[in-house]
Amino acid sequence: MKIIPPRHVCNLPSSAAKLVRHCSRKCSSDIDPTHRGHDRSPTRSTGCLQQGSHGNCCSMHTSTQPKDPGYTQMVKMSSFTLNGNGHDLKRFLEEVGTNAKEARFWLRHFQKAAEPCHPFAIIQLEPDILQDPALLEQLASSVAFLHRHSMKCVIVHGAPKSHATDLSQALAEMSTFSMQLVSILEHHGALARPLFAGNGVLTAEESSGCAGVLSQVSPQAVKWALRSGHVPILQCVGQSQTGQLLLLDVDHTTAELSKVMGPLKVMFVNCTGGITNDDGEVVANVNLPMDMESITNQSWCTSPVQDKVKYISQLLDALPSQSSVVITSAQSLLTELFTHHGSGTFFKIMDPMHVYTSLNEIDTERLEKLLEKGFGRELEEGYFEAIAPQLHSIYLIEGYSGAAVILRNSETSVPYLDKFVVLTSKQGENVGQMLWEQIRKDFPSLYWRSRNSNLINPWYFQRSEGSWTNGAWTVFWYGCATHKASSLLIESALSLPSSFKKPDARKAISASKIAFGK
Repeated sequence: MKIIPPRHVCNLPSSAAKLVRHCSRKCSSDIDPTHRGHDRSPTRSTGCLQQGSHGNCCSMHTSTQPKDPGYTQMVKMSSFTLNGNGHDLKRFLEEVGTNAKEARFWLRHFQKAAEPCHPFAIIQLEPDILQDPALLEQLASSVAFLHRHSMKCVIVHGAPKSHATDLSQALAEMSTFSMQLVSILEHHGALARPLFAGNGVLTAEESSGCAGVLSQVSPQAVKWALRSGHVPILQCVGQSQTGQLLLLDVDHTTAELSKVMGPLKVMFVNCTGGITNDDGEVVANVNLPMDMESITNQSWCTSPVQDKVKYISQLLDALPSQSSVVITSAQSLLTELFTHHGSGTFFKIMDPMHVYTSLNEIDTERLEKLLEKGFGRELEEGYFEAIAPQLHSIYLIEGYSGAAVILRNSETSVPYLDKFVVLTSKQGENVGQMLWEQIRKDFPSLYWRSRNSNLINPWYFQRSEGSWTNGAWTVFWYGCATHKASSLLIESALSLPSSFKKPDARKAISASKIAFGK
């Protein structure tokens, strides 16, 4: 068994470095179509299915993937109008640059976690956003959209640093910002409630001057606002036992409020977006604790960045296991949440990953259950005996929540990705992307196949360098540059027998969307 060491997130091969991200963030059905992070790069090599009406098509490419041909059709489908508002859906899709299938996936995933008195997200605003009318407008539009679709948010903001020593001026400016944000949110159809200084939410102890240290969070007023259908806007002002108002650190306030309320997302929203590397590219995913050492050793990880990463790591340790943290920009908030590639830096505590080279090292019964649950079909009897002679490696997420099975192929000399699956319960947690990045790092070339009906095929196209399709299957590959070699891969993939039994409607397994497979 090999335990995967900490990954050097930004030292991937050049072709893989742009494949970073969150399915945000983001399973056999997500394959982490994830966030966070979050499969998360706005610039990436993509594979494009180019199938006309006259048979098969082979494509090798580094072009931008065209819009899903179902985009227009899905916009017209009343079965996926958001809260019955077709205009709302169309505007949303145009704004985030995604397709309806992708949006529906994330919308349903997030709405499942919605609770009336608990926030979907706690959003901390950088002071610069409050001073930029255009960014404030974009932020309010995004938060209002989430609010309309049962993803309740709490907004937290502090005083500009220039007023850190002037209490009266800081209070006046924060109140102005809060009321301005309320007006814009309500203009976009979301009721909002400012929680001004002295609201009883934040208790503080005096520190120095007008600054204080947060000592207690009482969330009743925040919960009341959420329950009554309002967006709470909380100012980082505490009150001492003697009634003195004190300015609080916004990071500490956000962290303590999050610990009490346990949101699915904690979002740090600024003007620029996520953490960037030396090339100015956003570091899309930070999987903790595995990436901590590799990140802190990077030249771009300055002292402020290190402090931020450590702060987020400590925050995640105190939050529910399904929670994640994102650093993103005001103009990209919806893109971060509702696309597979995301738009920011996505942080998540991940289960360890292990690599095995023999079936004797794993629990095949648990792996069988994982495969059958993920694909929604029963494996053929003798599957493991059949693959044993060809087995190259099995990647397993601890707890058997995700796996990849890779086989040797003497005819092609290119390994074959036979299975790739992540449990539905791990959707949105970036498990699939973490698996993929490790596989891509370990294998310079690979090929696999997927049924044409698979809704996750766009995710595969983004990670392949070539593809070929017929009426039933699409064969994908990367690291294979010649037509002769790719033809051999196609022939090999299509010759493989099915490893699953034919579906029986009377005994169907409750399935998530499928991943890779035969």
